[in-house]
Amino acid sequence: MKHINRLTLRFDIKLSIFITLLTVSAQLFANQLNDDQTFAFADLLIWQLREGSADNWGQEISPPGVNRPINVLSVPFDWSPGLRLGAGRNHGNWDTVISYTGFKTKGSSQASVTTGGIYSPFLGNFYVDNTDGANFGPNYRDASIQWNLYFNILDLELGRTIKVDDLLKLRPFIGLKGGTINQKINSSWQNPTVATNFTSANEDLKNDFWGVGPSIGIDTTWRIYPITNGAFNLFGNFSGALLWGHWNFEDEYTNNAPATDSVHLDTVNSAATMVRGLLGVEWNRRFARSNLSIRLGYEAQVWFNQIQYYSLNMGRLNNLMSLQGGVLGFCFYF
Repeated sequence: MKHINRLTLRFDIKLSIFITLLTVSAQLFANQLNDDQTFAFADLLIWQLREGSADNWGQEISPPGVNRPINVLSVPFDWSPGLRLGAGRNHGNWDTVISYTGFKTKGSSQASVTTGGIYSPFLGNFYVDNTDGANFGPNYRDASIQWNLYFNILDLELGRTIKVDDLLKLRPFIGLKGGTINQKINSSWQNPTVATNFTSANEDLKNDFWGVGPSIGIDTTWRIYPITNGAFNLFGNFSGALLWGHWNFEDEYTNNAPATDSVHLDTVNSAATMVRGLLGVEWNRRFARSNLSIRLGYEAQVWFNQIQYYSLNMGRLNNLMSLQGGVLGFCFYF
């Protein structure tokens, strides 16, 4: 009889444990289903471009003398709007995200001199009427330039949210980054300072890039002030990528003689690296079945060895470009 009671007791304990585990599992599964959300976001960008080689599109050189000032000419870039669009899906603490960033901008500059001349650093200008390279090439009284950038990047990410405590959440992620960065440099040159068989010229360069490769990063969210069904937060997102990249170049000079010089530059296949940081504040509001977040921040992206065309007085370039400015973002979970 005692043996039967012990068996019954053991069976009751096992049944209780099984029911408890089943209940907990059901609750966990229900929580995961509740955590599954689709989200979409849009970021309005106001960025400015900086180029590592745009500070030398020409040089104003005074006539020979005891003092001969030289003014190196640079290209200031406009603040321009851009857009980042994306969507994703939460799976419990995991999420997948796809996003596209599109941005284009331009910079322009012009110069005129009454004495001395404006010299070009581009190869086509150097070789016109100077095929043996014995001279410096023509210089001019007037010159201008327009520099255009077309930036199109696609990102895929797989991330996991880790709640450290009530104040801090981390989201490490891995991903894939790819896209194109195309640059067109159009320069115009008028009124040569010495007698030539032409009076005006144009030289057009292209520095076109495409690449793809892995990315890694971490997003952080710090709750600073809770409100009813929401909070005000600080956030800081940091990432980097290593891309396999391909660069293609064109350089063509024409004048009204007419004459044309086409400069052949070999393509480049090499690694392309970038880093990105985004800091700001966030307002988050929870509704019955959805969430809304509004973010305001500052973002900077640095793309290393992005400018690689050949310059007369600097050789093959290996210069970085950077994008920086404001971000206003909206994210809706449903």
